[in-house]
Order: sequence, then C-alpha cells, then structure tokens
Amino acid sequence: MATRRVERVVKSCRRVVVVSADFTAKLRRLAARYPHLSLIRREVDSEQGLEGYLKDADLVVAATDDPQLNSRIAAAGGSARRLVNRVDSLAGSNVTFPAVFTKGDVTVAVSTGGRSPLLSKSLRQRLAGTITETDVRMVRLLDYSRRLASRKLPGEPARRRVLRMVAADPLVKSLLERGSLREAETRARRIILGLD
Repeated sequence: MATRRVERVVKSCRRVVVVSADFTAKLRRLAARYPHLSLIRREVDSEQGLEGYLKDADLVVAATDDPQLNSRIAAAGGSARRLVNRVDSLAGSNVTFPAVFTKGDVTVAVSTGGRSPLLSKSLRQRLAGTITETDVRMVRLLDYSRRLASRKLPGEPARRRVLRMVAADPLVKSLLERGSLREAETRARRIILGLD
C-alpha cells in the first residue's frame, strides 16, 4: 500500500520521505527516478523516532502492515497537527485519497470519503472506460481554442460562447474521432475568428 501512496504523491510534492525497514523494488525504482524521494531504512517503532520525521512533514501516511503501528503513526501525526492518511482505517485519518484515473490530460477522481475504497475503485474503473482518445484530443483542442480566443476576442462571454460552439461542432467532433487534431484546430480557428 505504501508504494501506491508514494506513486500518487511523488509527482506533486517537492519532498517525499519514506521510512521503512524494507522497500519494494518498485519503490526503489521510483526513488531512482525522482531525486526528491528519499528512502530511509529504519524500523519505525517508537514515538521518539516518529517525532523526528514529523517535524518537517505536511502529510503523514501510515501505511505499514501493522495496524497498531499505523494507529501510533496516525496519532503522532494528529498530535503534530499534520494531515494524516491511515491506509487501513479511517480512525486517525483527516485526509483520504480518491481513486484516480488519468488518460492524457483527463483526470477522473472518485471518493467515498474513505468509507469504501472498494467502491471508489470500482467506480473509477467504470468511469475510466468511458474516457476515450477523442476526449483527450478534445482537451487539447479546447486548450488551443481557449488560448486563441483569449488573444482574439474581448470579454469572457464571447470567449465562452465560441468555446461552446467549438465543443459542439459536428465537424470538430468527427475530425477528433478520426484523430485529426490539426484539422480540428483549423476548424476551431475558423469558428473563433467568425470565418464560418
């Protein structure tokens, strides 16, 4: 479980420290890839040992195989007024991780507030099946269109109107379904500039 949590936070945090008696091969590969990920090989078994690691932490994740140790880690994190996620129980947690799926620039997150990770995962998988490559291309096209509209059109209402026109245009949709992003950009440009 710890490896999955680290995978989630390492891309968005400036510093990640993992303290454990041993590390998975995947965790070691992540540490080699992300220089801001530090692996400290040490048993975490005393309150005194925990406090040293918590003083600079913003987020504490209790992800051991030992529920009692997770409880002590979560309690220490809570006492230190840190964000705490305990992977085996909501007790002691004040933050939860949603089930996340990313495809290109589309990210879908589903949360049950930590009450049912199994359902979150199931819903994520179901929703992930509905996101297509056409959706990913649409994100890129609308980003291009938004930047162009910001340069060419005065006022937010006019920009919003043309972006809706681009998103709803049947030819744009057809071009994106065929994978023709460049042609879709040309079509979007004509719509934004009022040439069609």
